[in-house]
Amino acid sequence: MEDFLGYMSFSLIESFAVFSILFLFRINLFKIMGVVVLVSTLINIQNFFIREELSLSGLSTIINVVLTTIFFIAYLRIPLIWSILITLSGALYVGAIQTVIIYSSLGYFSLHEVQDIAWKGYTVQALSGLIGMSIGWGFYKLGKGFTFELEKLRFKGERIFVVSLISAIIVVLGLMISFESIFTNLIIFVVSSALLVAYYLRKDLEAHDPSLGEQARDSY
Repeated sequence: MEDFLGYMSFSLIESFAVFSILFLFRINLFKIMGVVVLVSTLINIQNFFIREELSLSGLSTIINVVLTTIFFIAYLRIPLIWSILITLSGALYVGAIQTVIIYSSLGYFSLHEVQDIAWKGYTVQALSGLIGMSIGWGFYKLGKGFTFELEKLRFKGERIFVVSLISAIIVVLGLMISFESIFTNLIIFVVSSALLVAYYLRKDLEAHDPSLGEQARDSY
């Protein structure tokens, strides 16, 4: 029971970092915090039993992505493709924060210890949650983030590109589960995050200069 309560409490804090990616899309997370806590609790319950009791971490990750995507679609009315992209961005965001924490700890938080020693795992979860929320809220308060409309994709070939990008990120997340090298994980996170940020910046530029979207359409 103590393990369950500890897992649920610190996983909830970690979940805030996943959802704080919404701040970057100019969505105030604090206004929907009650619903986020409920959804995160339900996700973490299935995580505990599938990952901790059945040792199926890969399946747990997939279910997390599906449930979070459904939440974005059903509650926030975000279109399917964007819901998947934002969900995967949140997963990469938290993974990157945790990788930096472990890598910069100079061995104090090794990957094996974080997995095997409860208090070290809880510490990394708490730090990642607090750091993720602080960064997201900071961007939101400064008026920074992506302001393009999520309702539509601008150019004809973009749907194929986005589907390919989503598939690639899912593969990356699978590799993250398989690899146990912090340095390798950091490289994968940097490359994946760079692709997503470049794409989001492109969409943001199009939102402020429609001619860029027209040029992209004309190129297909």
